Amino acid sequence: MTSSQHYEHAKSGMLATSPMMNSSGRRRDLELNTHRSDKFDQNDIVVDPMGNVLSGSPEALIARLLPTRDGVPDANYMFTLLLNLRTVMSPEELMQKIVQQSMFTQNADAVNFCREGRDRMFSHLLRLCREWATSIPHDFRNEHMRTRLNELLGLCSVDRMYKQKVTELQNTLRSQVNKLDRYEKAVKSLQKSLAENVQRPVQSDLLVGLISVCPDPKVVAQQLTHIEMERFSMVGVDEILVALANNDLAELGRNKNGPMGSISFYIDWFNRLSSFAATEVLRQLRKKHRVEVSPVIEYLIDVAKECCEIGNFNSLMAIVAGLSLPAITRLKRTWARVEKSKLEILQHQLDPSGNFLSYRATMKAAQWRAESAGSNQRIVIPFFVLLLKDLFLLFHGSVRNLPNGHLNFVVSGGKRRVSENGK
Repeated sequence: MTSSQHYEHAKSGMLATSPMMNSSGRRRDLELNTHRSDKFDQNDIVVDPMGNVLSGSPEALIARLLPTRDGVPDANYMFTLLLNLRTVMSPEELMQKIVQQSMFTQNADAVNFCREGRDRMFSHLLRLCREWATSIPHDFRNEHMRTRLNELLGLCSVDRMYKQKVTELQNTLRSQVNKLDRYEKAVKSLQKSLAENVQRPVQSDLLVGLISVCPDPKVVAQQLTHIEMERFSMVGVDEILVALANNDLAELGRNKNGPMGSISFYIDWFNRLSSFAATEVLRQLRKKHRVEVSPVIEYLIDVAKECCEIGNFNSLMAIVAGLSLPAITRLKRTWARVEKSKLEILQHQLDPSGNFLSYRATMKAAQWRAESAGSNQRIVIPFFVLLLKDLFLLFHGSVRNLPNGHLNFVVSGGKRRVSENGK
């Protein structure tokens, strides 16, 4: 991913088995016994007694995905399948199959051409299209996919109200795609500027620290959270799935032959924030007229604490990692004047023992708090590197393609659950 020392330090000790990979013994036995059975046809879908899909062939899973006038699968099934089928076929191929099968389904029954049948068919088609377009908008960055989406929505003759719904979905998708394009251009521009600016930054007594620009740690934490939310939201689930296919965890998200992707750019942000926290402290030591350094350290600790209170765990980890670098920890006389108890509490979140047990407990509490809070307070930004590690272990530690040709839908659903713990 990156060679910077603080990122390698944060990544160390993170290879314990993920708790997300564990399930109840009864469920596991059911899965294994079902998968080993030779009594079902290859095109069947295997479900548990509760009706949850365990496995199925790609064609059978797609057939279950297709909307009809009688219904459409739930959002969890649609998202899981739309995301994970790309391991065996491209989004373009899947869209082609959906369009063709939907045309066949519509024309197979005359009831579909009456007003009620058209209304119900369109309503279910719209739910599938909305789930795909809003959950994985990256798939529609090329004109071909957007054209096929419009063809799918146009299969049913609809009135003005339904046409308005189609227009709203198209406008939403267009806005998301434009946002992705602008972000990608900004990343490329920034990457170019950083590559060209190889000189070391100028040290000057005229430069003031962050504590002088914004003395309130809470305001800084809020601004960091805005940055985190933007950059985290730009990481597409499809990009994560493609990156997981890499067998090297250290190379996850890195594009050696092209521009920096959203994953590596977000990890780079973590590294830069860590470096910035350390630089804020060291800058004071290099000035001719030194100022007291301990208030700067306490200020950064307060910023990290506010990030934790908000639910911004990525910035929290970055700042704590920066203050834990050897260049900072060796300032013995400075640390003697700092109230270290608050930092020690925050450093406990970085403790890798028990597979980051302390962090996971705090994260779970933050998720519970967010679920019961108002819409403007539902913020949980995970420690991104650890989230990637969980997904990596789940992806490579489980059997995705079963011997009978089925896709392991339990594993696919597990990726969604781990992702939801962050997003």
